[in-house]
Amino acid sequence: MFAAAAAEPSVLILDEADSFLQSRSQAKHSWEVTQVNELLTQMEEYEGLFICTTNLLEKLDAASLRRFDWKIAFFPMTASQRWAFFLQELHLLGGSIAAAKHLQVAVRQQLAGLTPGDFAPVTRQFRLLRQVPSAQEYFERLRAELVTKNGGVPDSASYQKAYPEVTSRKNLPLAA
Repeated sequence: MFAAAAAEPSVLILDEADSFLQSRSQAKHSWEVTQVNELLTQMEEYEGLFICTTNLLEKLDAASLRRFDWKIAFFPMTASQRWAFFLQELHLLGGSIAAAKHLQVAVRQQLAGLTPGDFAPVTRQFRLLRQVPSAQEYFERLRAELVTKNGGVPDSASYQKAYPEVTSRKNLPLAA
Protein backbone atom coordinates (compact mmCIF):
# COMPACT_ATOMS: atom_id res chain seq x y z
CA MET A 1 0.00 0.00 0.00
CA PHE A 2 2.71 2.48 0.95
CA ALA A 3 4.98 1.48 -1.96
CA ALA A 4 2.19 1.99 -4.49
CA ALA A 5 1.31 5.38 -2.99
CA ALA A 6 4.95 6.49 -2.97
CA ALA A 7 5.34 5.72 -6.69
CA GLU A 8 3.53 8.95 -7.63
CA PRO A 9 2.13 11.97 -5.80
CA SER A 10 -0.96 10.78 -3.97
CA VAL A 11 -2.94 10.88 -0.78
CA LEU A 12 -3.08 7.57 1.06
CA ILE A 13 -6.25 6.96 3.10
CA LEU A 14 -6.67 4.04 5.47
CA ASP A 15 -10.33 3.73 6.43
CA GLU A 16 -11.24 1.94 9.67
CA ALA A 17 -7.64 2.22 10.85
CA ASP A 18 -8.55 0.65 14.19
CA SER A 19 -8.63 -2.70 12.38
CA PHE A 20 -4.93 -2.40 11.60
CA LEU A 21 -3.60 -0.25 14.42
CA GLN A 22 -5.27 -1.76 17.45
CA SER A 23 -3.49 -1.49 20.75
CA ARG A 24 -0.72 -4.08 20.94
CA SER A 25 -1.47 -4.53 24.64
CA GLN A 26 -4.81 -6.04 23.60
CA ALA A 27 -3.28 -8.45 21.05
CA LYS A 28 -4.11 -12.12 21.46
CA HIS A 29 -1.67 -13.40 18.83
CA SER A 30 1.91 -12.47 18.00
CA TRP A 31 1.00 -11.74 14.36
CA GLU A 32 -1.26 -8.91 15.57
CA VAL A 33 1.70 -7.23 17.26
CA THR A 34 3.82 -7.80 14.15
CA GLN A 35 1.12 -6.27 11.93
CA VAL A 36 0.93 -3.12 14.06
CA ASN A 37 4.73 -2.86 14.25
CA GLU A 38 5.05 -3.13 10.46
CA LEU A 39 2.36 -0.54 9.84
CA LEU A 40 3.98 1.84 12.34
CA THR A 41 7.31 1.45 10.55
CA GLN A 42 5.70 2.09 7.16
CA MET A 43 3.94 5.16 8.55
CA GLU A 44 7.25 6.53 9.84
CA GLU A 45 8.97 6.08 6.49
CA TYR A 46 6.16 7.31 4.25
CA GLU A 47 6.79 10.84 2.97
CA GLY A 48 3.38 11.50 1.44
CA LEU A 49 0.11 12.58 2.95
CA PHE A 50 -1.35 9.73 5.01
CA ILE A 51 -4.85 9.93 6.49
CA CYS A 52 -6.47 7.39 8.78
CA THR A 53 -10.13 7.29 9.76
CA THR A 54 -11.74 5.59 12.70
CA ASN A 55 -14.70 5.98 14.98
CA LEU A 56 -12.86 3.96 17.65
CA LEU A 57 -9.97 6.26 18.51
CA GLU A 58 -9.64 4.68 21.96
CA LYS A 59 -8.75 1.33 20.33
CA LEU A 60 -5.70 2.69 18.49
CA ASP A 61 -2.22 1.84 19.69
CA ALA A 62 -0.69 4.80 21.56
CA ALA A 63 2.39 4.72 19.33
CA SER A 64 0.24 5.24 16.26
CA LEU A 65 -1.28 8.39 17.73
CA ARG A 66 2.20 9.91 18.11
CA ARG A 67 2.71 9.50 14.37
CA PHE A 68 -0.22 11.71 13.42
CA ASP A 69 0.48 15.42 13.19
CA TRP A 70 -3.22 16.21 13.55
CA LYS A 71 -6.07 14.41 15.21
CA ILE A 72 -9.37 15.78 14.00
CA ALA A 73 -12.65 14.74 15.57
CA PHE A 74 -16.03 14.94 13.87
CA PHE A 75 -18.93 15.01 16.27
CA PRO A 76 -22.61 14.28 15.68
CA MET A 77 -24.58 17.13 14.21
CA THR A 78 -26.01 19.89 16.34
CA ALA A 79 -29.79 20.29 16.50
CA SER A 80 -29.67 23.02 13.85
CA GLN A 81 -27.45 20.95 11.57
CA ARG A 82 -29.74 17.93 11.99
CA TRP A 83 -32.79 19.95 11.05
CA ALA A 84 -31.11 21.50 7.99
CA PHE A 85 -29.82 18.09 6.85
CA PHE A 86 -33.23 16.51 7.41
CA LEU A 87 -34.85 19.13 5.18
CA GLN A 88 -32.12 18.82 2.55
CA GLU A 89 -32.36 15.04 2.30
CA LEU A 90 -36.16 15.01 2.39
CA HIS A 91 -36.20 17.57 -0.43
CA LEU A 92 -33.69 15.55 -2.50
CA LEU A 93 -35.99 12.54 -2.14
CA GLY A 94 -38.92 14.61 -3.43
CA GLY A 95 -40.57 15.06 -0.05
CA SER A 96 -42.40 18.17 1.05
CA ILE A 97 -40.43 20.62 3.18
CA ALA A 98 -43.61 22.51 4.03
CA ALA A 99 -45.14 19.30 5.40
CA ALA A 100 -42.04 18.75 7.55
CA LYS A 101 -42.30 21.95 9.59
CA HIS A 102 -44.33 20.27 12.35
CA LEU A 103 -41.42 17.86 12.93
CA GLN A 104 -38.79 20.51 13.63
CA VAL A 105 -38.85 20.10 17.42
CA ALA A 106 -38.87 16.29 17.16
CA VAL A 107 -35.92 16.21 14.74
CA ARG A 108 -33.95 18.61 16.92
CA GLN A 109 -34.67 16.80 20.20
CA GLN A 110 -35.31 13.13 19.44
CA LEU A 111 -32.61 12.48 16.84
CA ALA A 112 -29.60 13.69 18.86
CA GLY A 113 -26.48 11.73 17.97
CA LEU A 114 -27.15 11.37 14.25
CA THR A 115 -24.39 11.95 11.74
CA PRO A 116 -24.66 12.39 7.97
CA GLY A 117 -23.63 8.74 7.71
CA ASP A 118 -26.76 7.75 9.63
CA PHE A 119 -28.97 9.56 7.13
CA ALA A 120 -27.32 7.73 4.21
CA PRO A 121 -28.88 4.25 4.62
CA VAL A 122 -32.33 5.72 5.23
CA THR A 123 -32.05 7.87 2.11
CA ARG A 124 -30.82 4.86 0.10
CA GLN A 125 -33.77 2.78 1.33
CA PHE A 126 -36.27 5.22 -0.13
CA ARG A 127 -34.29 5.49 -3.36
CA LEU A 128 -34.09 1.72 -3.72
CA LEU A 129 -37.82 1.41 -3.10
CA ARG A 130 -38.44 4.31 -5.47
CA GLN A 131 -40.62 5.93 -2.85
CA VAL A 132 -41.07 9.58 -2.01
CA PRO A 133 -41.30 9.63 1.77
CA SER A 134 -43.56 11.81 3.81
CA ALA A 135 -41.71 13.84 6.40
CA GLN A 136 -43.15 11.55 9.09
CA GLU A 137 -41.95 8.39 7.30
CA TYR A 138 -38.46 9.83 6.90
CA PHE A 139 -38.40 10.84 10.58
CA GLU A 140 -39.57 7.38 11.74
CA ARG A 141 -36.86 5.61 9.76
CA LEU A 142 -34.19 7.96 11.09
CA ARG A 143 -35.42 7.30 14.62
CA ALA A 144 -35.26 3.54 14.02
CA GLU A 145 -31.74 3.98 12.59
CA LEU A 146 -30.67 5.85 15.71
CA VAL A 147 -32.06 3.17 18.02
CA THR A 148 -30.19 0.50 16.07
CA LYS A 149 -26.98 2.58 16.05
CA ASN A 150 -27.18 2.85 19.82
CA GLY A 151 -27.30 -0.92 20.16
CA GLY A 152 -31.01 -1.28 20.63
CA VAL A 153 -33.76 -2.82 18.62
CA PRO A 154 -36.73 -0.65 17.73
CA ASP A 155 -39.84 -1.86 19.48
CA SER A 156 -42.22 -3.82 17.31
CA ALA A 157 -44.78 -1.04 16.86
CA SER A 158 -42.25 1.63 15.90
CA TYR A 159 -40.44 -0.79 13.57
CA GLN A 160 -43.70 -1.64 11.80
CA LYS A 161 -44.48 2.06 11.50
CA ALA A 162 -41.02 2.86 10.08
CA TYR A 163 -40.83 -0.14 7.74
CA PRO A 164 -44.33 -1.04 6.57
CA GLU A 165 -43.10 -2.63 3.34
CA VAL A 166 -40.99 -5.08 5.33
CA THR A 167 -43.57 -5.92 7.97
CA SER A 168 -46.73 -6.13 5.91
CA ARG A 169 -47.86 -9.62 4.93
CA LYS A 170 -48.35 -8.72 1.28
CA ASN A 171 -44.61 -8.20 0.84
CA LEU A 172 -43.44 -11.34 2.63
CA PRO A 173 -42.49 -14.32 0.47
CA LEU A 174 -44.99 -17.14 0.51
CA ALA A 175 -43.94 -20.33 2.19
CA ALA A 176 -44.01 -23.41 -0.01
